[in-house]
Amino acid sequence: MARKRGPVAAGEQIDTGRSVALALAGAEAIDEGEVSRAEAWLRQLGVRRSVTGPRKRPKRGWTALTETETKVALLVADGRSNPEIAARMFLSRRTIQSHVSSILAKFGLRSRVEIAIHAYRREPV
Repeated sequence: MARKRGPVAAGEQIDTGRSVALALAGAEAIDEGEVSRAEAWLRQLGVRRSVTGPRKRPKRGWTALTETETKVALLVADGRSNPEIAARMFLSRRTIQSHVSSILAKFGLRSRVEIAIHAYRREPV
C-alpha cells in the first residue's frame, strides 16, 4: 500500500486543473498578491490557468478566424508570401506560418490557393 504524502498518496492520479483552481481560489481569499506569486510560480512549472466556459467563436468559417487570422488570410489571397506578411505585420515568419496553418484547418483547406478562392468569394464553410 502506498504511503500517504500530504493530501495525495504516492503514485495517485490527481486532477491538476482542479487542484490549481482550488489553490488559486484559496490564495485569492488570502491576498491578491499571493495569487500573482502563485501564478508566476506555476508558469515556471509550465502550468497555465485555462479559461472555462462555452466557446465564443465558431470552429469553422470566416467567423472562426481571429482578427489577425483574417488579415493574414486576406494578405495570402493578395498573393503575399509568409516573409512578406511577417514584415508587413511586424510578426515572425513562424507566427505567420502558424496563422496560415490555423486558417487552413478552420476552413478544411489544403493550400494557399484555396484560401485565396475563399477570400475572393467570402464563401462560408
